[in-house]
Amino acid sequence: LEALYMREPGNLEAEVYQEEENARYLQRKYEMMLASVNRQETIRLKEIEDKLNEMFKAWQEIYEEFVRKGREAEEAAKRRKENARNSAEGIHQDEKKSHADGETEEEDLPGRESKRKNGQEDEIARLKKLYRMIVKAMHPDLHPDQDERTKELFKRAIRAYEEGDLLTLEEIAHIMEDGTAEEGTDLMQVLLEEKKRLAELIQSIREQITAILGRYPFTKKSLLEDPVRLKAEQDALKARLERAKQRAEAYRQRIEELENNGRTDRQPE
Repeated sequence: LEALYMREPGNLEAEVYQEEENARYLQRKYEMMLASVNRQETIRLKEIEDKLNEMFKAWQEIYEEFVRKGREAEEAAKRRKENARNSAEGIHQDEKKSHADGETEEEDLPGRESKRKNGQEDEIARLKKLYRMIVKAMHPDLHPDQDERTKELFKRAIRAYEEGDLLTLEEIAHIMEDGTAEEGTDLMQVLLEEKKRLAELIQSIREQITAILGRYPFTKKSLLEDPVRLKAEQDALKARLERAKQRAEAYRQRIEELENNGRTDRQPE
């Protein structure tokens, strides 16, 4: 999104920012030189420019940072395109090879089908691993002195395993590892508290997402998706750029007149 914005109005906006600040710089320089003339003093150009450079240092850093981020976004976008192209070419080569070997199209799409299959296998493996861990920790035959709450928790684990309910097994394993299934602990209360914790975590993540979407470059998304607004924005920026250039040139000429007519301690560089 940032790379797209920089390709459209972003670079123009950066140019406008730089030119407007340059005009302000020249205006301030002229005013300081004129003040020296009015006081019938020698115009000390280096002293004036040193002060101005310090005053305008912040805006120059802002401009450079904006340009740097835009350049990095462009480079990142190019890398993503290159990676996507290489991946597409790799898949295409695999398809050609499989067809040459007499394989069907369905057989040669290990990417999608095998990813789905691998995902399911990972869940099954995780389900079995958790169940084995819970059995070792809670099975009544291995722990005959366990309380009723732990027995109930184990029954829930059995049902979850039979139903392939990985989430419930994750919760039970979490309770078991935290030691929250101790004597005097109400199982349902533990689960409710965990549910509350997860709900608060989800809400926090949603708030973070909302905050991110309210910042640059996401604030430019609607602009980039509207060609009419985008064209109007570009035209407005071009007009600002032209005005800034005219203003800068006007002050540049005034400064030159002062340098030619006033007393200066050095020639302009």
